[in-house]
Amino acid sequence: MVLGHIHFNIEYFDKIVYAFHMPLFFIISGMLYKQPDSLKDYIKRRTKSLLLPYFVFGMFYLIIDVLREGTTVALKDIISLLLYPTYELPIESALWFLPALYISLIIYCVIDRIIRNGFIKCATIVLLTFLGCYWNKIGIPISPWAFSSAISSLLFVHLGVKYRECRYVQKGITGKTNFYFTTIFMMLVFISILAAFSNPQLNMRLGDWGIAPVTYFNATILSFAIIEVAHIIYKQWKPNAFPYLRFVGKYSIAFLCVNHLPIMIVRKLFEEPYDDRDERDLSLPSLRSVADELPICLTPESCPCALPTMIPRSTTSSLMSKRIRHW
Repeated sequence: MVLGHIHFNIEYFDKIVYAFHMPLFFIISGMLYKQPDSLKDYIKRRTKSLLLPYFVFGMFYLIIDVLREGTTVALKDIISLLLYPTYELPIESALWFLPALYISLIIYCVIDRIIRNGFIKCATIVLLTFLGCYWNKIGIPISPWAFSSAISSLLFVHLGVKYRECRYVQKGITGKTNFYFTTIFMMLVFISILAAFSNPQLNMRLGDWGIAPVTYFNATILSFAIIEVAHIIYKQWKPNAFPYLRFVGKYSIAFLCVNHLPIMIVRKLFEEPYDDRDERDLSLPSLRSVADELPICLTPESCPCALPTMIPRSTTSSLMSKRIRHW
């Protein structure tokens, strides 16, 4: 995510990163989804874990923007924070992901509880998904609360749920008993990389999907590949060998909500005017500075309001540990 926001102005690199880095979060959310007993309680939990940090950090960045510009709070910034997180948020545009994931999970939960037939459920999700993907192209006005981004990600959440249930996940796609399937899967990864180069760059925040079916294919295959690589690494070294990664997972909300702040600081140090609404390039020396700044900015002591996880916490710890041991 941080690499995606630095913008190296290397076309192929950016296309590959954007092809999977946000879809991967929605797919993992689907892998950790469990149908709740109470929709009301589920909405309360998601509101606390996703909307609360959105508004806390959103107000924080409004204050930072006022101090930086030496002006009063602009009305358009308040409207963007309250209604349109995919456009014109001051400094931290990545906050759009929180309301988008919130709406996506709530809609998916409602569909999952109401529609029992698997085919009808899948068809409903696909229709809503492609409505979101073509939202801008068919001339529908900008949606509040990242609604179009949320419904366009519904299929990613559903694919995560089904991927968890798939027998290949239980055995491991890269297992010896699945040699032929692994070969086919690697071919699909190669094809998806080539397709990502030829397809317009994905930007879920702005609703730029290029050729939506191709984009979904690329994002799904590359995300599954990343998950399988993580599975292999876990089997070889176990999570205790990666304390920094455990730290990132525990405070991933903080990483999401402050990842633009170190970039802004570095630009200031290099005397490069930073316009968060104008995604310009950052030099490689700045990248090294960002890498140095991130561990400092994201410690619990310096980020006391950091909330536990980007993925809904109620299902993360126990559910993921059980499934990892099972895999």
